[in-house]
This record gives sequence, C-alpha cells and structure tokens, in this order.
Amino acid sequence: MPAGLWLVGDQGVYLMSNGLPDLKAENGKVALIALAAETDPARHPESWHDAKRRSFGGDDGCDFIPADAIAAALEATRGGAFCLHLSPGRLSLPALAAAKKTKAKAPPRR
Repeated sequence: MPAGLWLVGDQGVYLMSNGLPDLKAENGKVALIALAAETDPARHPESWHDAKRRSFGGDDGCDFIPADAIAAALEATRGGAFCLHLSPGRLSLPALAAAKKTKAKAPPRR
C-alpha cells in the first residue's frame, strides 16, 4: 500500500498513519496523528457521537488519503490551519479544491 494517512471514524474522527510499524504512544496504544476536536469523547462526552455522525456518518470505518494529497494540502495551508472538509458523502482537502477562476480584465480604453 502506498504511504498516506487513514481518516478513521469510530471513537471520534481522527487521522492515523498507515505506516509499518504502527506508531505507538507511550502507553502502548496506537498513536493518533490528529483528532477532530469536535468528536473527542474526552472533551465532549455528551456530544461527540452526534458530531462524529454528522461529519463521518453513522457507521464506523476509514478512508485512505494518499501522502501526496496530504503534502499538497499542508503546502496550500502553510502558515494557517489545516482543515479537512468532511461530510458522510464527501472528503476534500484545501489543495484539492478547484482554483477560483478570475476573469481577465479588459485593458483600459484610451
């Protein structure tokens, strides 16, 4: 499998490495790369599940994001926040969004 990250939805929504060996935290559990704050069970014990369902869907699962897509998104958001736009039917990264087309301005009349 190519290098990349897994976007996982189960006890929250988070990114984790697909690399081998698995990254491990000090407590021996698999280390997460990033956890969506809104879906963190520790921060939001009453609402994390609803936030997870709204963003990822009701079923648990994972989606693969290739490393080159992550690198491009990080480059596109350099100096700012890296955000994934996520809904149960769609995942988009800032670098993958279509560039806004601007109309060429006509030269000034003389």
